[in-house]
Amino acid sequence: MTEQNTETGEQQQQQQGGGEQQGEQNWLTSVPENIRGHEVFKGMDKAGDVYQKLTDLSDGAKNFEGMVRIPGKDSSAEEIATFNKAFGLPENAEGYEIVRPENMPDGMVYDEALETKFREVAHKTGMKPDQVAAVAKLVNDHGMETYAEINKILDDRKTAAVETLKQLWPGDKYAQENDRVFKVMTAFAGQSEIPEGFGGIEGFKGWLKNSGMVNDPVFNWMASKMFDHIGNDDLFLKGGAANTSTNVPVEEQFFSESMGHKKK
Repeated sequence: MTEQNTETGEQQQQQQGGGEQQGEQNWLTSVPENIRGHEVFKGMDKAGDVYQKLTDLSDGAKNFEGMVRIPGKDSSAEEIATFNKAFGLPENAEGYEIVRPENMPDGMVYDEALETKFREVAHKTGMKPDQVAAVAKLVNDHGMETYAEINKILDDRKTAAVETLKQLWPGDKYAQENDRVFKVMTAFAGQSEIPEGFGGIEGFKGWLKNSGMVNDPVFNWMASKMFDHIGNDDLFLKGGAANTSTNVPVEEQFFSESMGHKKK
C-alpha cells in the first residue's frame, strides 16, 4: 500500500513537472498571433523572461529622463525650440555673447557688420554659444595681429624714407621743407574754389593733416621738387585770384611757369 502510494506520488510529480515544462514551452500561445513572431520575443523561453525584459526596459528608461528628441525635417517649431533650449542654443542670433577686443591697434575699426552676419550664420547652423565665442575670438585676434603686422611694415618703410629725406635735407632744412609744402599747398587751395563738402580752407587743412599726406616723406619730397621747378612760391603764398599785371588766373600761371609755356 505504501509502495504503491509512493510510486503514484512520483508519477504525479513527473507529470506535473512535465506539464510545467510544456507550459513554459507553450507560453507564447497567450501572445496574440499577429505579434507572436516579433523579434522582441526571440530568446525568451518562458513568460518570466518577458517580465525581466520589461523590468530592464523600465530601469533603462530612467536614464533618458529629461532628454529631448532630435528634430527632423517634419518637426514643429515648438519641438525645434525645445531642442535648441535643451542644447543650450539661444532663441535668436542676438542671444550669442561675443566679447569684443578691448585693446585694438590704433586706427583699427571693429567690424560690427561682420559680427552681425556671423551671429546670423551661427544661429542658422546651430552653433553652440561656446563655439561661437571661440570662433569670434579667433577671428578678432587674427584680425588684430594682421593689422598690427601691416602697420609695422608701413611704419618701417616710412621710418626708412624719413631717414633718407633727413639725409637729403640735413639739419633744420627737413622741418623747413615740410612746413613749406604744407603752407604752399594750403595757399594754393585757398586761391581755388574748394567745394563746400570739403569744409572750406579749414576743412582742407584738416584733411592734409589727418590724411597723413603732408607727413609722408615721399610726398613731401615730390612736392618740394615740384615747387623748386616752379621756382616761385610767392605765386601761391602771395597770389590772388589773378595776376594784376597779366590778368591771368593763378591756375594758368601755375601751368605756364611749371611747364615753361602758356596754356592754350
